[in-house]
Amino acid sequence: MNISEQETKRAELRKIEAEIAKIIADAHKINAESVKIAQESRWYPMIAATGLVTAIAAVLALIFKFA
Repeated sequence: MNISEQETKRAELRKIEAEIAKIIADAHKINAESVKIAQESRWYPMIAATGLVTAIAAVLALIFKFA
């Protein structure tokens, strides 16, 4: 194996290592996004219920005010 072949192989290895690092970074990003979505999805039912209770209270307040 001559010097140019060794340099070619080293360049290929550096390229592969860069691709692996990019894939790992993408995996971390996707994992962080999925954690964020999981945390947000826990709060959505509570927010919807709070909005519904507030709307019902507002309607009842209007009914009693004008009745």
